[in-house]
Amino acid sequence: MAAGNWILYTKFKEYMADGTIDLDTHTFKVHLVNGYTPALTHQLLATAAIATAPSSNGGATDFTLTGVTWAATGTSMKFDSSATATWTATGGTLNATHAIIFDDTSTGVADALVGYCDLNTSTTGPVAVTAGNTLSISFAANGIFQLSGATS
Repeated sequence: MAAGNWILYTKFKEYMADGTIDLDTHTFKVHLVNGYTPALTHQLLATAAIATAPSSNGGATDFTLTGVTWAATGTSMKFDSSATATWTATGGTLNATHAIIFDDTSTGVADALVGYCDLNTSTTGPVAVTAGNTLSISFAANGIFQLSGATS
């Protein structure tokens, strides 16, 4: 199955520009949700209308991204992680429709949202991972996102 592209929340762009979120030094996590209706206006994990908390979703917990980089690649800046986000379903089936990246260490803004992706673009239902099996999210060669210059 193919996951969709990462879609950046509107407020994240402001937080990145004003320094509220520091892509070089903060800790970022991936949160699985089931039954989520994405909206670019969502700002914080607690207020994102999340239907199923990860602790009640087949044992899923937030995955901490490691190997996070914010670096120049040619004429672009790329935000990336060398980690493959992985969850093993325990105690039942793990159902997830979306993955959300959030900043776990931003001061003054608790759990600010970065972006989300649809985990199963081929159907409208959730990805279902039965107990003992694993769900993995790898980031594409272009990273989580890139900013590129534009001509003026």
